[in-house]
Order: sequence, then C-alpha cells, then structure tokens
Amino acid sequence: MAEKIDAASTNGTAAAVTASAIQSFEGSWEGNMSYLGQKIAVKLRLLQDGSGWYGRMDIPPQNAFNLPLEAIRAEGGTLQATLPGAVPLVLELKLAATVLSGKFTQGAAAGGFSATRSGSAESLRAEVAAAAAAELAAVDPSIVPEAVEIAVPGGKLYGTLSRPADGAPDTAILIIPGSGPTDRDGNSILLPGKNNSLLMLGNALVKSGNMVLRIDKRGVGKSVWPGLREEDMTIDMMAEDASAWLAYLRGRTGINRLAVIGHSEGALVALLAARTADPEALVLLTPLSADFFDTIFKQLSGASEEYLQRARFIYEELRAGRYVAEVQEDQLNLFRPSVQPYLRSLIVHQPSALLAAEDTSVLVVAGGRDLQIELADAKALAAARPGVGFLLLEEMNHVLKSVGPDVAENQASYINPGHPLAAGLVEGIAGFISGN
Repeated sequence: MAEKIDAASTNGTAAAVTASAIQSFEGSWEGNMSYLGQKIAVKLRLLQDGSGWYGRMDIPPQNAFNLPLEAIRAEGGTLQATLPGAVPLVLELKLAATVLSGKFTQGAAAGGFSATRSGSAESLRAEVAAAAAAELAAVDPSIVPEAVEIAVPGGKLYGTLSRPADGAPDTAILIIPGSGPTDRDGNSILLPGKNNSLLMLGNALVKSGNMVLRIDKRGVGKSVWPGLREEDMTIDMMAEDASAWLAYLRGRTGINRLAVIGHSEGALVALLAARTADPEALVLLTPLSADFFDTIFKQLSGASEEYLQRARFIYEELRAGRYVAEVQEDQLNLFRPSVQPYLRSLIVHQPSALLAAEDTSVLVVAGGRDLQIELADAKALAAARPGVGFLLLEEMNHVLKSVGPDVAENQASYINPGHPLAAGLVEGIAGFISGN
C-alpha cells in the first residue's frame, strides 16, 4: 500500500532541496572555461547569506583576479551569475556530484565551463571576514568618505568623495585614473594584486586640507551598466565624463576652486576636459606625453619584427580611418576590434598640442624610475608651453611608488599596497594646487 504524502510535507521537502542546492554551490571552485578548443583556467568563490550572494572570479592566465560577480541566482539546482564589463560574461551552471559545470556566453562567444570544489564554504567565509576586518581596521578617522554618483547619457558614474573630518575645504580635486580597467583606487583587474596608488594619493591630499574625488571611469568598477559597449567608447567620451564630474564638484557648497589630476592616460583626459571645465589647476602625473602609438611602439621595442609589422599595419589603418576586423590572437589584448574606435580617438589628439593651447596653471610630474613613460617625453610635454611647472621625482615609478633601480622591485610595487608613495609627491602636488 502506497504511503500518503500531504501537501505540507511536500512543500517542506521542496524547501529543503532548494536550501541544499544553494548550500552546495557555496565554497571555492577551480576549473576551466573552454572556448575554440582551448581551456582557460578559472576560479570561483561563492557564498550566500540573508543579504544575498557574494561571488568572485579569477582568470589567472589573463592576470585578472577577484572580479566581482553580479546578478547571482540559485534556483532549482541551477546557478546563474554575470561578470560585468563592456561585454558581460554570463555563467549558467549546474552541480552534478562534485562537478560544477555548464556554459558561459559573452556577446556572440559561447563555451563550456567545468570546475571542482577546492575549498569549503566555512573556510571561504572565514577568509572573506578576515579581509573585511582588515579593510575596516585601515579606515582613517581623520577622513570622511562619501559615495557619490552622477547621471550621464545611458547610465551612472560612481566615485568616492573624501573630505577632512575637521575642516571645510574650498578646493576640490578630481583624480582621473589611467588606461585600461584601472579603478578609482589605481588598481587594475589585469593585475594579481593591488597597489592602491590613487587611494593613497587621494587620502594624503585630503589630509593636506582638500576635498578629493576619486572615480571609476565609464566601463570600470561600479560605473558599468547594461548596454554599455566597449566599441562605443572614445577618449572624448571619457573627457565629457570628467567634465560632468567637475561640474558636480563646482556645484558643491563651499567649493570655489577646482584642480584636476590626470594619471598616465588620464592626463590626456584631463587636458581634454580642461578645455570646457576650466579648472584652476591641472596636474599631469606620469602623463601620456607623446602620441599614444609612439608610446606603445616604444613599449613594444622588444617584440619581434613580424609582430611590430602587424601592429604598424593596424596603426596605419586606424590613422586612415579604417578598422581592422581580423586581428591575430597575440594582439587581441591591444588591438581587438571592439577597442579600435577608442584607439582611433587617441590618434587624433596630441598631448603637446593640447597643453600648448591650455592657459590653466599646469604641473607635469615625472618619475625617474618610470618603466612606461620615458623621461624625455615628459620633459618635452612640459616644454610645450612657457610657464608649465615640472617636478621630477627620481625614485618614483609609474604607479607613484618609491623604488630602487631593481626592475623586479619596480614591478612588484604594482601589486603591493604596502609600498610607499614617492617622497615629495604629495607635498609637490599639494603645494602647486594651493598656490594656484
């Protein structure tokens, strides 16, 4: 005789199964994404509590670590999650025995996913709690941070506005990050660690008596939204965003002076934005000083002649206003079709010409240990117009840290938040801004 099962017990069983499925997804996972016959190593970290899901993804072969996952949903034994970006990557996964498998899609691309558990939920929860505690312990009570946002066509931009706890500054400073996926703190998802260079600089300038705004550029960090496409972005769009932030700062109560700090490629953005925003002071920090492709080819000087010939061909096509649809795999990171409109927009702007036409007070800051921008180029930029200040910090590298002549030490500082800022950097910038 069959056993009778009432509705209440059925609902309870279903709830238990759902809870078990959610629990089973939690923890750390290691495996691969498969695409076009190749396997790309990946790691996932997943936790769930009453406030929702915590998710992080590492893609070690791309030097991409701790990427935040969004829109995580577990239902009926299936997990969905999105890695945001100009072209979001969507995961659809199921758990079978000890294997988490399924597929990923990223725009028109699609492939497989397979991973096995590498750590328990308990150990991951302890790891996340320890990191949060360390971050809280690092909070400086003399600085008051505020999460801010502005609306721009298509979405919103986000940043952190910080001020001294015991003062009312009349000067606001906007810090514009450098190229690629570099966020408001000066960190890039393409590196396996943080340097916190812009966070450290911003906080030091707050302690010098200023209000400081650090921003996530369009398409980076929190400033990402559905429909935002890499192929639609240009350097001029970044400059318009910077101008919008400067207008926001100009409208803050008590602020009557504006300064802009542009780091690396952000220096070009700052020069473009200054044409309309008219700040009182402009700091070009380890700036993109020459033509963008001149700088790129100098950085590629050690590449093979065959590689350089292909790169020069793409450059000539872009300069002629044409895009290159077929790019070999070893150059996709630099010249993928979706980034070519942005590269084309860089070609038409010369930093020296922009500076020569700028009447705002300008300071160019160069580092003697910079591995990415040649000192001669920075000096040439400073000479583009009479009256431009020039500050050379002999031991400063491209991420603003004080390093010795050893290249390995220099490179290690890119992922070391404990490495100090270069001596004289904060004092030099603060003194220039306060005097203009």
